[in-house]
Amino acid sequence: MKDNLSKISGIIRIALIVIAIIIAALFYSDLASVSDEALLPDNWVNSFLKYAYFLAIAAAVVAVGFALWSLVLKFMDKPKQAALGLIPIILLVLVAVFAYSYASDTPLPMENYEGTDNVPGTLKWSGAGLYTTYALFVGAVAAIAYAEVSKIIK
Repeated sequence: MKDNLSKISGIIRIALIVIAIIIAALFYSDLASVSDEALLPDNWVNSFLKYAYFLAIAAAVVAVGFALWSLVLKFMDKPKQAALGLIPIILLVLVAVFAYSYASDTPLPMENYEGTDNVPGTLKWSGAGLYTTYALFVGAVAAIAYAEVSKIIK
């Protein structure tokens, strides 16, 4: 099973690298023909951005998919150990719920701003994302400190 996943992931990785090389080669060959930077064709820049979006979304889907698949396999083999694997997921959900409830949805007083992004719903989700990021950063620093201190104690 692991050999098949390794082969499949290797093939997918090579295919994505080849696609990136082809897009980069086409971009730079077209860039070399443009003498003025203002005349740079936007379609290549958009192609790069779309490919980057695709890679980011695909990486997130694959990471979550493999984690869930691993969790399902572990539940079938060792359900008690798999239940312990749910604790970080539950903690992450609790942090996100706390961050969302703590975030403010009050529109910001910005003079000379005519955009449509200063709305309560967007502000609430932005604040929740910031608070979640802060909490995860503090958790990561605490985990690193705990790991180092526990090495010294042992």
